[in-house]
Amino acid sequence: MMRKLLLLPALLALVCTGALSPPTASACFGTELRVAIVNDSTAAKKLASFATGYFVEEKTGIAPDFIETADPVADLLAEKLDIALFPSAITPPEGLIARSAGALPGLAPAGGGGYNYWLRADTPEDLRFSTLEKALAAIHRFFSGAVYKDALKDAGDNLKKAARKAVNDAT
Repeated sequence: MMRKLLLLPALLALVCTGALSPPTASACFGTELRVAIVNDSTAAKKLASFATGYFVEEKTGIAPDFIETADPVADLLAEKLDIALFPSAITPPEGLIARSAGALPGLAPAGGGGYNYWLRADTPEDLRFSTLEKALAAIHRFFSGAVYKDALKDAGDNLKKAARKAVNDAT
């Protein structure tokens, strides 16, 4: 009996600290969307990538983490990135899916067409990104708007700042 009484405070401490509680969904909040910034891409493509991150943040609350990369395909497959821009004429490899970004001002991909976002195939089912698809479906209106086109003309060297301003001004 005495042994049971001594175990009760220890068990109570474990329950109160959450050590015996099931994991909660709170771990899903506060995530970041890892956006590819391809090292050797044009200023227009980098601006579009920065704008994508800020637009998604505005629409979903998912903060962007801009990651410079030389090989976005390998980094997507290795789960170092969540999203990257590619010409729509290119088919994503197995394990990645495409979502349309539409035509991007200042970018004319070889082979014609517009651009796609490549995501890992599991990203749309990931609870942390449950609102991402809706934001990506709406982003073409932002890219076709005057505010983004003005940012493209006036960006200068600070593409990140220009993208943030364009998203703030457009929304």
